[in-house]
Amino acid sequence: MADDRDDIDMDGLRRSGGSRDVPTVLQFGSEACAHCPAATTLISQLTADYNFLWVYQDCLSELAEEFQISKLPAIVVWSGDHTDVAIYQGLRGKQVQEVVQKHCVRRLVLDAEF
Repeated sequence: MADDRDDIDMDGLRRSGGSRDVPTVLQFGSEACAHCPAATTLISQLTADYNFLWVYQDCLSELAEEFQISKLPAIVVWSGDHTDVAIYQGLRGKQVQEVVQKHCVRRLVLDAEF
């Protein structure tokens, strides 16, 4: 589930411990954004299949300014430090899923037939 703290800053992000195995996925959105709810729903569904920490941030937050977010919905994938960051803006439809699949490791799930 998303951590909906609007007060996280760059220091808080550094302490979140994002890594290549379990990156932090920051979703930037707004109540006024028509495409943001669909992105939130899709990310929520992907949490069952992929390893990542999910943090929702308002587009007016300090982190949105730090990453120069200008088009919503936006996703930043943080894998440990400021040099290892991927920023995607103005995502539509399945682009959200493609970003998560590109940067996040799929969870190992054993089914009943295993």
